Amino acid sequence: MKDAGRAVALTLSVTLLFAVPALGASIVVEPETVVLGRVESARVTLTVDEAPGTEDRPLRLSVNVGSFGQVTRLGPGKYRSVYVAPTTRFPQLALVAVWRETGVDAPIEFLRIPLYGTTRIPVTAAPGAEARIKVGTATFGPVSLDSKGHGTLAVEVPPGVHEATLLVKERNGLENQKVIPVEVPPYNRLTAALVPHAIRANGAETARLVVFYDLDGAHVSADKLSLDASLGSATLESAQRGRYVYRYLPPGASSQKEVRFDVTVKNDLAAHAAMQLALGLPPADKVVVRPPEKALPCDGKTTAPVYALVFDAAGLGLADQKLEVTADGVALPPFRYKGNGLYEGRYTSPSAYPAGGLVQFAAKVATASGPAITGGTNYQVQAVAVPKALNARLVPDPVPVGVTAPATLWLDVRDAAGLPLDDAHLILVASDGVLGPLEPSGDGQYRSTYTAPAALPPGPAFARVVDSTGAFETRVDLPLRADPHRLLAGVRAGFTHSLGDLKGLRYGLDVAVPVHPGGSTVLFDASVMFGSASQTVTDASGELQSLSTATFFPATLRLAYELYAGRRLGVLVGVGGVATYARFNTSLTQDTATRWGFGGLGFLQGTFAAGPGQVFADVSYSVAAVDGASYHLEAGGVAVELGYRFGVL
Repeated sequence: MKDAGRAVALTLSVTLLFAVPALGASIVVEPETVVLGRVESARVTLTVDEAPGTEDRPLRLSVNVGSFGQVTRLGPGKYRSVYVAPTTRFPQLALVAVWRETGVDAPIEFLRIPLYGTTRIPVTAAPGAEARIKVGTATFGPVSLDSKGHGTLAVEVPPGVHEATLLVKERNGLENQKVIPVEVPPYNRLTAALVPHAIRANGAETARLVVFYDLDGAHVSADKLSLDASLGSATLESAQRGRYVYRYLPPGASSQKEVRFDVTVKNDLAAHAAMQLALGLPPADKVVVRPPEKALPCDGKTTAPVYALVFDAAGLGLADQKLEVTADGVALPPFRYKGNGLYEGRYTSPSAYPAGGLVQFAAKVATASGPAITGGTNYQVQAVAVPKALNARLVPDPVPVGVTAPATLWLDVRDAAGLPLDDAHLILVASDGVLGPLEPSGDGQYRSTYTAPAALPPGPAFARVVDSTGAFETRVDLPLRADPHRLLAGVRAGFTHSLGDLKGLRYGLDVAVPVHPGGSTVLFDASVMFGSASQTVTDASGELQSLSTATFFPATLRLAYELYAGRRLGVLVGVGGVATYARFNTSLTQDTATRWGFGGLGFLQGTFAAGPGQVFADVSYSVAAVDGASYHLEAGGVAVELGYRFGVL
């Protein structure tokens, strides 16, 4: 039979009166059946739909009979409290108002907790008869009546039940039943909630009072309810299914600190609800910091919103607070008030990865008296991708000093798996010269401009490449070379052997123009040399001699490509054309003749930067024949020449 009573409890267990999607509250009671007189308190679990941004606001409860202890948050949308039952033992409904302090339009829901009453019902029938009492689907008894036909049955009566069925079985087996009334004393069927619990009397802020009157489903006209305010008056906005909504605007000139509201119902002396509204801004009691939702990369430039909420002791959001927020001790820019106690600011991720990747946000709210209210939270930033390997390429290589046109530094960055790293955050610092911003080019490639210094530094130039997290660092050489100049002019001299009879020293002038197409060096060179030769011819008798002399000027145009370029040394290979002007004299005939001869050459040249220009040395082989009617001059051959060119431009 007791199990049957529990079934009634499940049937009449906690139900949701009004489903407001914004809150969606439900309640579970342990034990499932609260029997007054037997159960003094019960543990309750409340489940609500927790809208984003409300998890830090406490859940508030009010009830018409009994009371609730402290409400504890178990997890998202789940709360626990203890319900203390009233001392009365007759059946009744606990009407629970559930809400959060989210402002004047905060959703409010009303839930029921059925409270079973215990009573002893006297029974009268034939002596020796067996009696039972049926309440709903539960049956209590049997009890045998005494010799006078009297007995008493203890029953549990759920709320809302006003009659029971008496079942009697006499000694002769005859059974009969009758309906008997269940007397339930009047109790408070009125509960209410007030949002918010405090407002400013500024002529703009209002409060909302929601009253619920449960009279077994019967509709009660709004004019049967009376709401009295100790200051001013409230206006009825709506009345539907026992729910009455009032709006209250306090007088603007009042210096009163509190307003009391009393709600009563005509002809129901037990119905009563009281609420207090504070006038003025309550003191801050709690500050909550909400960091960015996603982990920001540690690049020193990514920003995201940071929020702070300032509450009073009841969870009401407060405006006009002196709020300061820091990240790892560094003050953030001033926050803007967004309403309902919410303040918004901006946070820029650090450029260096902090220890463990944690950033500590701390908030402080100054109070008129007493210490400041503080709060904070830890926030995990995201380490930027860390390089594992890096290859560098400089174009041109080496870079001439004193040249205004910047070179290009290419970096190929790879991660630990050897794959291209596209989101590396690298810092470049040059020992000499200037490196521009590093720009990603995709597929792990990054590009920077490099402007060489005006003069060749005493030691090798290099760039330090550091990951912004500090987890990777390497050194990249920046090869430099002395200024090759745009125009050089100087002298050259050397020794030439025709591999025949002609050999001797030559000297002359040299002009060179180096150009750098596509990062390579090509040299255009022009030179004019002077040389001379003589030959004596004697006849067989030895009495007749003829002296022939030749003066010649080989003019050479060279085109060379630089095979190797170092800090000061260069090696070039090239080809050229030779035009030789020659003048011939013969003593025997006193004839003078001039001729031109044309040919070509190949050469290998080395250069070394020294002083205002460069020393150079050539090894060449040329063909430069000049032919006349009675002579042949081979002005070419193997030549070794040295020279010095001054930098003109």
